[in-house]
Amino acid sequence: AVAYVTSDVADASENARDGFIDSFMHLIGAAAGDEEKSTNDDLFTDDIAEQARAIKEKLEREKQLAAKADASKHSETSKKLKAQLESSRNDQKWRQLYEKRSNLPIALLKDELLERLRSHDAIVVCGETGCGKTTQV
Repeated sequence: AVAYVTSDVADASENARDGFIDSFMHLIGAAAGDEEKSTNDDLFTDDIAEQARAIKEKLEREKQLAAKADASKHSETSKKLKAQLESSRNDQKWRQLYEKRSNLPIALLKDELLERLRSHDAIVVCGETGCGKTTQV
């Protein structure tokens, strides 16, 4: 049986910040719409609104930079792992172990597991003892 769980803590944190800033901007907009406010209050409100916009833009830029850095790091790691796999395939002991592990029951779910991993942050794999959960996944 294969079950999956989506988990994205980083986005939740960013969404919370965005929600706070959006509600703050809404509150500022409501205060700015009050016709009884003095000119000084309007200037103060405009200043706060501008600061909130600047904070939101800065957070968005930081988010984009972090995403680019992560992509670069993942690319390097992927290249290293691929080179290591290619090197291992030439080893006779590795080939024998690969053939043995390919006959485990979990091997039949390889394509499904890979698809789930591509589309979800986390998956939970359940199976009989000795089916290959640890060695294959």
